[in-house]
Amino acid sequence: LFFMDLERHGVPPGSASMLETLARAGSLPLELLAARGGPAAAGWLAQLERREIVTCAGGVCRFEVELVRRWFAWPERTGMQL
Repeated sequence: LFFMDLERHGVPPGSASMLETLARAGSLPLELLAARGGPAAAGWLAQLERREIVTCAGGVCRFEVELVRRWFAWPERTGMQL
């Protein structure tokens, strides 16, 4: 329930695809992640860093918490209902 709520209310709308890409890779260069997120990526990443979900340091982005990364990497999560 925590992770479903985080995905629906704790991350910027539309950023799930970018987060899935990051989760499956483990870490990605900021430029690649920004390209995956499109024009809104910079704003999304700023919000995600403020909420301590993602960190981008030294030009590389990764999840702050391994369990959150695993949630976004888990393919079956998209069919789950609250």
